[in-house]
Amino acid sequence: MRLLLTNDDGYPAPGLTALAVVLAEGHEISLVAPEVEQSGVSQAITLVEPIKARPVSNRRGFKGWAISGTPADCVKLAVWELLADRRPEMVVAGINRGANTGLNLFYSGTVAAAREAAMLGLPALALSLDSRDIRPDFGPAARLAGQLIERLAARPLPPGLALNVNIPARSDLSLDLCRLTCQAKTPPLERFIERHDPRGNLYFWQDEEVYRQPFEPLSDQAALAEGLISITPLHFDLTAHQERDQTARCLGLLERP
Repeated sequence: MRLLLTNDDGYPAPGLTALAVVLAEGHEISLVAPEVEQSGVSQAITLVEPIKARPVSNRRGFKGWAISGTPADCVKLAVWELLADRRPEMVVAGINRGANTGLNLFYSGTVAAAREAAMLGLPALALSLDSRDIRPDFGPAARLAGQLIERLAARPLPPGLALNVNIPARSDLSLDLCRLTCQAKTPPLERFIERHDPRGNLYFWQDEEVYRQPFEPLSDQAALAEGLISITPLHFDLTAHQERDQTARCLGLLERP
């Protein structure tokens, strides 16, 4: 398959390199990723300044493009311009260092890249490793990603669907550990570190989020807590379809044609 690899950690990130090493063996890969880290930018796009595209090669010799914009910019630019003559058949985003579960899906640049691909009609995977180690081993997760892609090549995803895959940091990964999950909806407890600069001005660093337990049954967070691989299907339709009638009643619109 022709695979577009991208991320939100930046072109030099080891998770992207680990993916390239595994997937280059059986696929035609193209790397188009941000030139600097873009974590937490969600599905932002660049409108008020030009998007620069610089051809680069990383330390393992993989050539591609470093983009001055966001992960969504990378997907758009790759599909419509940089790879227009060899349009990718699937987009793979990651491997992110740290899980992307629950309400973090709204902030994640990794998930946003996959969602952008789904909006363009391409099957997509967002891959995240549940590890905060400075130098985690991405190899097992990359090999698992290769197995998932082989299955999806045989049975493609429906158009407009992306899979958010969260992988525990364990060496014995296999497809038998995969569980189909839903997005957890419990908001985290958010903390900020308060500090003052040398001139006495107040500023804050956002600290790591803490999630309440027990986790919601069948959720992405619950699966990871059990050491399982969470796979959550995502689409980009944000309409609350089940609440349409209730909303109509609240607004007094139910009787209108």
